[in-house]
Amino acid sequence: KDDNYTATMTFVVEENSNSSFGGGSLGGLSSQLGFNLGQFMGASSTYSQENVLELIKSRSVIIASLMNTHVIDNKKTLLIDHYTLTNDFNPRLVIADEKNTFKIDSLSNIVWKHIINEDELIIEVSKFSNIISLSYTSVNQIFTKAFVDELINETINQYVKHNTNQAVSTLDFLQERADSVFNELEIAEEKYAAIKDVNARIIKASGRLNELQLFRKVEVLNTMYVEIVKNLELSKLTLLQNTPLIYIIDRPILPLQKVNKKALYITLIILLSFFLSIFYFILVKFIKDIIKN
Repeated sequence: KDDNYTATMTFVVEENSNSSFGGGSLGGLSSQLGFNLGQFMGASSTYSQENVLELIKSRSVIIASLMNTHVIDNKKTLLIDHYTLTNDFNPRLVIADEKNTFKIDSLSNIVWKHIINEDELIIEVSKFSNIISLSYTSVNQIFTKAFVDELINETINQYVKHNTNQAVSTLDFLQERADSVFNELEIAEEKYAAIKDVNARIIKASGRLNELQLFRKVEVLNTMYVEIVKNLELSKLTLLQNTPLIYIIDRPILPLQKVNKKALYITLIILLSFFLSIFYFILVKFIKDIIKN
């Protein structure tokens, strides 16, 4: 039985809370500016600490983590290919340079089930705190550490993406709208300046009608642009406030802790041999008694 290596990472999930906006500094600032910050509250509380534990074990997170390339045994390889070969899967299931998405999905599903069913991945929450411990064990310490690192990084990415999805969409919309209005404002200002030069000597109001209309358009666009920029900056603050965090306390470092189970296996073999020996002598005596009778 080969020695195994265990990589352990501890972290804390900061659960999102929107209560700070109501009476906080951002809430007061938005009220003074006449802007309802609540409409940009796009964060979701779907991923609580409990759900993050399930997220780590999900197929999408585990497979996305295994699809990264690392140098293992002086060779660049996909983590999923290394896992396939070290767990005695069919070598034909290696997916390096594979273009067939059906084959990739099929193998990915097999690997994910194997990791979950073999209890190689252990996630525990401390009874005395909110600290989460993520442990993974395999025969190669480089792969073990790389997989744990990629696993927590992918979890953080999906966790943040989900919780800030609506806020990011709002920010993109405002940025696009601000750019559009700014372009219209520049064009209107250029036209207004040109027609004002032409009408410099015109006294009648009818002759200056186009100038007045362009002036009004410039004023309207300028007001719109100021409001959009104000809302854009506030939405950036909202996005920053709504971005959840996973604080990593300890990362695994090399060399990893070696898990040597040889002593355990030897003990089990001795006990099994002892009971089999007793059973053998009892069986022999029983047969001899039957023969005598």
